[in-house]
Amino acid sequence: MKKFLKYTGISLVVLIVLLIALPFMFKGKLIQLAKNEANSSLNAKVDFGEFDLSIFSSFPNFRFTINNVSVVGVGDFEKDTLAYLKKLQLDVNLMSVIKGDQIKIKEIILTEPKVNAIVLQNGKANWDITKPSVDTTKTVPDTAKTKFKLSLKKLEIIKAQISYNDMQGNMKASLADWDFNLKGDFTQDNFLLAIVSEIQKMNYSMGGIAYAKDMHVKLKIDVDANMPEMKFTFKENEINLNELGLGVDGFVAMPDSNINMDLKFLCKQTEFKNIL
Repeated sequence: MKKFLKYTGISLVVLIVLLIALPFMFKGKLIQLAKNEANSSLNAKVDFGEFDLSIFSSFPNFRFTINNVSVVGVGDFEKDTLAYLKKLQLDVNLMSVIKGDQIKIKEIILTEPKVNAIVLQNGKANWDITKPSVDTTKTVPDTAKTKFKLSLKKLEIIKAQISYNDMQGNMKASLADWDFNLKGDFTQDNFLLAIVSEIQKMNYSMGGIAYAKDMHVKLKIDVDANMPEMKFTFKENEINLNELGLGVDGFVAMPDSNINMDLKFLCKQTEFKNIL
């Protein structure tokens, strides 16, 4: 028994040391491999900074973080940054990774993402960056259901900057300092989906007419989610456009390829100054 405990203790110590050391031992090779693969499969220049793999700072979850991810266009969009992400943090349940049948994501946090979407006069879009496949053989699609499942409990976006410039359609839109928080236990058949979001400045114009200019938007929406029936019922909710308070009641259901809905929109504040 003493020998068993001794060797078991030594094995645990070695395992812990390996868990700490392996990500650092191969970090350089992993970073370069990921960059090469991304750049070879996309019509864009992909780059990113340091990343970290750990189970100790987030135990019993596995944590992955990566910093300064950028996607820069080529050709007509050379030097135009399509997307930039200051930091991505992903916390995954460790046992779900080991078992592999259902990956349980505890939270995804995107810090200060920037997206700059552009459509040229000829209709070419800067996000169309996937290279065509060189495989010309026809394959029969696999329609068999897979046992793999993925669940998410929390998605958070911190201070996002989103811009859209459609030169062909003469339309522009932008979101400045957009915060978004979504919570819900997607492992359950029925759960409460909570959404809290705030946009400091929202702009939208079309044909030279500004329909929204520096609009302050706040959302707080609770939704009853029925996943087996894919039915989402709106409960308590607050929608504020500047000083105008709005609301929505009803449901949206997607039982198959059709969408069923019964929605009622209302104005919670009818004072003239708020509407104006």
